Amino acid sequence: MRISRPSGTTQLLADLRMRSARFARAQQEAVSGLRILTPSDDPVGSATLARIESRVAEIEQFRRNGVSARVSLEAESGALHAAREVVLQARELARGATGLAPGDPLRAQIVQQVQLLRQELVSLGNTRMGDDFLFGGTASTAPPFLADGTYQGNLGTREAEVDDGTRVVVRRNGQPGFGAAIQALVDIETQVTSGDGTAINTAATAADQAARGLLGLESDAGSRIATVERAANRIATEQSTLLTRRDAIRSVDPAEAAVRLRTEQQALEQAYAVTARALELNLLDFLR
Repeated sequence: MRISRPSGTTQLLADLRMRSARFARAQQEAVSGLRILTPSDDPVGSATLARIESRVAEIEQFRRNGVSARVSLEAESGALHAAREVVLQARELARGATGLAPGDPLRAQIVQQVQLLRQELVSLGNTRMGDDFLFGGTASTAPPFLADGTYQGNLGTREAEVDDGTRVVVRRNGQPGFGAAIQALVDIETQVTSGDGTAINTAATAADQAARGLLGLESDAGSRIATVERAANRIATEQSTLLTRRDAIRSVDPAEAAVRLRTEQQALEQAYAVTARALELNLLDFLR
């Protein structure tokens, strides 16, 4: 006579499926190191993670902006420093010409040297980063200064956002600094060519003023670099805090994951054994 045990077998098979699912889940956690694999695992935690990831993405954009801004600002500062040195060289050449009589061959040599310095100054005014010229305002795709020193950029500025509410100028109008410096060298050339000592000295004084203007712009660039550094430090701290919080929410302790995996494996093996025994008994009942 056959004895049927459908309800018991059904329960055992359901338990086996449950144990298999728990084992698979434990495997996923052990391999991935994550406790939250889908939003349904922890809806509240998943919502928090979404907010954290969104903020981390914002911070990463700030970080990239800051890196790019710092490179540009360091190039700007370097160009301004070099330009100041060029102007000071021209000033010293002019001062050396104040005691020379008009028509002295040394004056012509000094003029040639100042002309070369002016060309170097124009080149510095056309400093570029990649395809962008630094001193053309927002017109950054063409050289802002012509060979004669004429400025053809615009008066605009371009900014980069390096933190919440913190923006720094990364492209600026080069006319105030380089324009004045180039004109100072043009005046030196003119006065050394035909002027008297007093006129040459006046041109040298104007060059000194232009050099001070470049120094002020260089200091301003340094101040903007410092702003970028402060922003970078702040967002790095915030990012570290957020990532630590994210890991605490979504990650599983490796040791705990390993223990759980072994536990679930043992439970699954036991469920297999019990189910197999029950099915074997059912088969014997059927054959009786």
